[in-house]
Amino acid sequence: MSLSGKLLRPQNRALLKTSPLRQHGFTHPLTSLQCGATLQSLTNTKSFKQGQQLHAHIIVSGTLEDNTYLSTKIAAFYASCGRMTQAQVLFDGVVLKSSFLWNFMIRGYACNGLDAVESLRLFCRMVLEGGRPDEVTVVAVLGACDQITALQFAEISFEKVFDMNLKSVGSYICLSNIYAAEKRWDDVERVRAMVRRKGFKKPPGCSFTELDNAVHRFLVGDRTHEQTDDIYAKLDDLKQRLKEAGYKPDTN
Repeated sequence: MSLSGKLLRPQNRALLKTSPLRQHGFTHPLTSLQCGATLQSLTNTKSFKQGQQLHAHIIVSGTLEDNTYLSTKIAAFYASCGRMTQAQVLFDGVVLKSSFLWNFMIRGYACNGLDAVESLRLFCRMVLEGGRPDEVTVVAVLGACDQITALQFAEISFEKVFDMNLKSVGSYICLSNIYAAEKRWDDVERVRAMVRRKGFKKPPGCSFTELDNAVHRFLVGDRTHEQTDDIYAKLDDLKQRLKEAGYKPDTN
């Protein structure tokens, strides 16, 4: 069966009937560059339904077969949404895998809490197949180590950060979290001191939620959403219910 046959199930064909692409006048196939740019936007916002519709459109238009660029973009999209089964099918079909694709797959398994061990296996495979790890790779690997407390692996990965002379706070935060989980407080302080000396600042946490074909963005402490009062009221209600159920948060 072809790659298109594996991915375009009957339920996905049905998506085309109500696809926003058709509703906005896109009755002819989009170019690869148009599709790629749109997929990148949907990847950034994790807009799963819209990305799935665009994927179906690409398959029906016949532009996916033997198209490494689009296969990479679609695999990265599914990985960013935590849909690793779909991402893996596309990933396996790409012969020349870029660091961009490797990173999305490694991070997809690690950051979605799905399979940290598979994330590390994929990293080892990347190195063995001649891939070039970069800072994004290191941060993803450290995130996987954080989930399974693979301290030695994390420290080896962190050495890569120094070798590459990178300038992002992400890898330092991951290693600090791993040390904290092991209650190695001196090492936690050592890493935090490095962050202070380098002048790094941790960016605010951010998440996206898709509801009724609209994407909502949330920042830590942000109260600019038009439904902020309703959202916080619901959170307070959930906290109260959890408390009444006997739940106690782990603050260690």
